[in-house]
Amino acid sequence: MLLIYTTHILPRFEYIIGFIFDNFLADDYQITTDKTFFYQSNLPKIYYQPQPESTFSAIYLQAANLLFETGIKPIPIATATYSIEDKPYQLLFPSASPQSVLPFDIFAFCFLLLSRYEEHLPYSPDAHGRFSASQSLSLKYNHLHLPIINILCEHFIHKLAQIYPQLQPKKPTYRLQLSYDIDYMRAFLGKGFIRQMGALSKNFFTGHWKLLALQIATLARLKPDLYNTFAYLDSLHQRYDQRPRYFFLTAKWHTYDKNTPTTSPIFAQTVQQVAARYPIGLHPSYQSNSYSQLLQTEKNRLETISQQPIIASRQHFLKLHLPQTYQNLLDVGIQTDFSMGYADACGFRAGTNLPFCWYDLSREKITSLEIQPLLLMDVTLRDYLKLSPAQALRLCLDYLQTVRRYGGNLSVLFHNNSFCENLGWEGWRAMYEEFLAAAYQ
Repeated sequence: MLLIYTTHILPRFEYIIGFIFDNFLADDYQITTDKTFFYQSNLPKIYYQPQPESTFSAIYLQAANLLFETGIKPIPIATATYSIEDKPYQLLFPSASPQSVLPFDIFAFCFLLLSRYEEHLPYSPDAHGRFSASQSLSLKYNHLHLPIINILCEHFIHKLAQIYPQLQPKKPTYRLQLSYDIDYMRAFLGKGFIRQMGALSKNFFTGHWKLLALQIATLARLKPDLYNTFAYLDSLHQRYDQRPRYFFLTAKWHTYDKNTPTTSPIFAQTVQQVAARYPIGLHPSYQSNSYSQLLQTEKNRLETISQQPIIASRQHFLKLHLPQTYQNLLDVGIQTDFSMGYADACGFRAGTNLPFCWYDLSREKITSLEIQPLLLMDVTLRDYLKLSPAQALRLCLDYLQTVRRYGGNLSVLFHNNSFCENLGWEGWRAMYEEFLAAAYQ
């Protein structure tokens, strides 16, 4: 048992203490504000407050103000230098006291990243209204490629265990977490007469002869639809004993929402076949971020087609607008969201690859919405980073090595159309298969 003292317990403090010690300490812990009880206890103990206490014979961690505040304020810019893998990193919330067990406030730092505090401050949105990696503190301080929270917590718990040998550190278990977003269920089939004729005309008048030939051959049933890669994926999952999650876009046609119509028999048949074997979730439309009433309609639609409750989601285009997006998800009964990743960069957007409950800063409340961080996405690798399949594989293997070292989930997102071996995706099947073989070892 570890005893933790602080002057007063606010939701922010309770939240981050729970995340750190539930994930990285094998022993139980207790929080107290009773100074006499803490002073007299013979348990392993640590206290957290702005100034050290001369009467306490316990580990001291100097507290910044963040966990004792409410509301959103500018983030202090002062940093402390801390070594990770023999490299110096600048971490926010430096400690001035030489008695502090760490040169920075690890509780405040972890809370800042997990709560996505910076995304609640003013920022310049990208073309799709998103908070981009290029504006993040993690990129600014060069630790986006690391599960920085995991690493720091591991260091911290081991320091405690050195002083109190009865404490047992805990390392998160490595797990491969595959998922697929179904933005375009079919390339050509099932789209309806008007959309088919529009696509045929567009390909003809723009001179896309290869695509036009593929479309005609597919409609004539001379070739399989390019994007119908579900059987291929199923064979991979059986080989590696994987149960990935599929996210289906059920929105009506719009500029950025162009899936096969949900009224098509192909759509219903595919959803039901996938849902019979794997967990599924909702891919909330691009529009639903601006018109929240669409979210319930799209969720109801997928529940009707799949004939099962839908409790998981991932935003189309990874569009997150905090706190509104997550509040909307909670309102319609979503329990787990998989959108916590960047479109423009791979890495650890929230500083960790471990699931965590979302903290609603606008209401100073720990919510029941579980966040599953995303590390790697096919579109990021090919379109944003401009990597070849071979280059993408090397980067993915680097992340695999990092996650295996520190534990937690290696969350990977691909799209069914990324395996079509055509239209710019040549070589990505082989890349994915080689990556799975390495990840499964």
